[in-house]
Order: sequence, then C-alpha cells, then structure tokens
Amino acid sequence: MRTAPGAGLNVFRQQSAQLSTHGPEGITAFAGRSSALSADLEAEPSKSGMASGPGMFYPFGTYSRKWIAPGDSGMRRPIIEEPYSKAALLSRRFAVFSLAVACIGILGVARGVALIAVLGGAAAIACGAILLAFLAFAIIWRSGYNGAGQALAGLILATLLLAYPAYLAQQAMRLPRLSDISTDIADPPSFSLSHAALAARGNNTPPSVAIARRKAQIKAYPQIQPILLDLDAKEAFDAAVAALVANGWEIVDQRPPGGRAGLGHIDAIATSFVLGFPSDITLRLRPLAGQTRIDIRSVARFGPYDFGANPRNIANFEAALEALVDKK
Repeated sequence: MRTAPGAGLNVFRQQSAQLSTHGPEGITAFAGRSSALSADLEAEPSKSGMASGPGMFYPFGTYSRKWIAPGDSGMRRPIIEEPYSKAALLSRRFAVFSLAVACIGILGVARGVALIAVLGGAAAIACGAILLAFLAFAIIWRSGYNGAGQALAGLILATLLLAYPAYLAQQAMRLPRLSDISTDIADPPSFSLSHAALAARGNNTPPSVAIARRKAQIKAYPQIQPILLDLDAKEAFDAAVAALVANGWEIVDQRPPGGRAGLGHIDAIATSFVLGFPSDITLRLRPLAGQTRIDIRSVARFGPYDFGANPRNIANFEAALEALVDKK
C-alpha cells in the first residue's frame, strides 16, 4: 500500500530523527524504507485539486505548474509560471476580431454607406486593441506577468488595419475638399438622365458645382486638361469606349456623336481597388476641325472628399486612351 505524499514526508522526517538510537542496523532498515518513500515523493501530487511542493501549496487556475526531474536526487520539484496579462490576451483577440470584421465588409457583405459603417466599427475595435496592448505593456513592466508577445501581436495587427484609414486621413488633410473633378471647369459635362443611368447611380444625379469652388482644382490638379485627339468623332468615340472597358469600368449609358451639335456622350461607373467605393464618370465628345475634344468628369459618390480618386480616374482614362490611339 503506497503512502500519501504528505504523510510520506512526515514519516521520512520522524524516521530520520531516530537514526541516532538505532545504530548501523537501524540505518540499513531505514535505507530500505526511504527508497519506498522516495518513490512516493516522485509520484504526481494528490488529486485533491492542490499542487503540492515541499512545505507549500499552490491553487490551480492562478499559477500553472510543471514537474521536472532535478537530476540524480530522484525527486521532482514544481516550477511555478507567472500568469498571463488579461489585457494582453484581450488585445490580440480584439485585433483579430477587427480584421475579421473588415475582411467581411470588404469581401462584399456591405457596400457604400453600409461598408463605411462596417469599416468604422472595425477601426474602433482596432483602436481598442491598441489601447489594451499599451495597458498590457504597463502591467507586464510592473508585475512581470507573461503576455508581451500577445500584446505585441495585437498591436501589430491593429496597426496594420488602421494603416489604410490613416493614409486616407492624410490625403484628406493634404488635398483640397473636392469630390467633383472635371477637365472643363467652366462647362463640365452633364450626367445622363436616362432610366438605365439613373438606376445604376441609385436614382441620384451629382449636383452641379459653382465655378468658384472648382477653381481650387486648378491649383491642386493643373495637369487635368481637355483631351484632344487627331481622330474624327466616330473613331474617338470608339477609342473612348475601349479605354473605359480597358480600365474595367461599367458603362451604363452611351450615345454616339450626332445630332445638331454632333456631341457624343458616355456614362460609366469606376470602382476603387481596395474598398470598392464607386465614382460616377461622364464623358462628352465634341467634334472640331480635324480633331475631337473629350471632356471627362469624375464625381465621388460618398463624402465631401475624393481622397485623390477622381484625378486618378481621369489619369487612368487618359493613359488607357493614349495606349489605344498609339496602336492605330
């Protein structure tokens, strides 16, 4: 019958105190009994819910424990590990959750204003993860708790999520407050009011902008000018349609050059690469003597800022159109 570990310690001490009275024979007998007690001490602690050590007890749930063999002594001793910082664990969980929310929104669960709301919630959660990470660093510094790696992971993930919103904020501060850009600020092209065009724009038509506000565009984007092609109106129209398709934009309305003024018209929708925000595009083609003039207007659908999307749309169209015309 095996002796319980706690009782074995008491018996071990009592018998060792009696060595002086037993002589050599008592020492021999004691050696046999002590080997059995050593085996008991090497066994796992009792199943009473407490981890035992020499003269000490540690409750489960507060500290983790490991039993290691110290060498030739034949006995095991507990190694007590420091607890983890709860703030560090929460920081990593908040950061992972914010990334999941952002990915769900970007992959198509929401669009437009709904997507902005989803991304705003993800950014708020990421800010909470960063605050928890700094709190965890302070706690770990003062108490010596584990969890620095968890806090660092939460801080890095949350910072990566907030990098793109921070870039947009920097663009908003650097660029003028414009959401409507045109190559003709005096007479910008008008959007089509056809049923198909209105349905594609959600029954909304971008409003006209006062020329006083459009003058800010001249200083911010002096490179945006009307496009002149050495092509007749029909060839220029075909090239413009091909350039829109090459950029991956959705054409929602088109009218070839004709009528009394000979004007051509194309409406399209461009979508941003990262978040899928739409911009409404309209083109006007005006025939000239031996040339065709193309004016393009790009309007961000949400918010007072375009974050540089409108001039980028115009530049992309010009680049695609130039590449197509150069092939002819």
